[in-house]
Amino acid sequence: MNNTLIVDNISKSFRRISLFASARIPVHALKEVSFQCGGGSTLCVLGPNGAGKTTLMKILAGLIFPDSGKVLFSGKHGSVRSGLVSPNDRSFYWRLTGRQNLDFFASLHGYRGKARNIQVSALLERCGLADEADRPFRLYSAGMKQKLMIARALLGNPQALLLDEPTSHLDPAAKKSIHSLIKSFTDRIIILSTHDLTEAGALSDEIILLNGGSVIARGNVDSLRLSEAKVYTIRFESDPVQGWDNGLLSKPARSAGGEHRFIIHKDESASCILSRALNAGGRIISCGFETESLEDIFTRITEGKS
Repeated sequence: MNNTLIVDNISKSFRRISLFASARIPVHALKEVSFQCGGGSTLCVLGPNGAGKTTLMKILAGLIFPDSGKVLFSGKHGSVRSGLVSPNDRSFYWRLTGRQNLDFFASLHGYRGKARNIQVSALLERCGLADEADRPFRLYSAGMKQKLMIARALLGNPQALLLDEPTSHLDPAAKKSIHSLIKSFTDRIIILSTHDLTEAGALSDEIILLNGGSVIARGNVDSLRLSEAKVYTIRFESDPVQGWDNGLLSKPARSAGGEHRFIIHKDESASCILSRALNAGGRIISCGFETESLEDIFTRITEGKS
């Protein structure tokens, strides 16, 4: 397949030193992970902290090697040209401007003379930093720093752009700006790792749910939804007594701010849940059915529900 990134059955373990044991304890970061992603599409690797997302991104970037399995691009082993944007990066020079930083890294990629100036200016423009290019990096906002990281990742004209939690710790406005930038990269493969469910749903063509180092589900949001399941939402003015949902087949998928969400299957009715809540002293503001959200899907799958 042309312009296709294939991850074939890769596994990776590390050894952790324990204070209470003489031997190092193996930690299985990835367990037989396989998927593929075609050119011009965005694949989101979604999972909680510790799921193995960063290990996967480092393997795709060639920074570490898997214990087993392989990575192919266009049918060739280990030949993918990638650009990595990692969280908490500390490799920029704070006293230099954004342009000077990018110019330095462009020189490491082999750009010289006029060609380097043209490439740096083009990337600053594309990433929305042209007006701020000559400000010291130390004065950049978190969103601007993230954009400069993306600009640097593009210096090598990567076939695959690897974005490891690119909007962590950004405010909503900065996050929206980064999302718009990511959507503009229609000419290459995008692999996005995140634990932000809203971000995953907004940016991805396909989602991989990674948990405990293993792929537990794969597809787009619609294909991951249960056709026979419904989400029943109850909003309380005052909650029922604690333990009111004991014995229900459907447990709350998410409960916050007086709102309880249930994934209801064909074996249990909404009236049963409503009756239980009222009998336990709950005062209800509203109730009704909603479409199963990505957060509901993730909660259901990671808890082993089907």
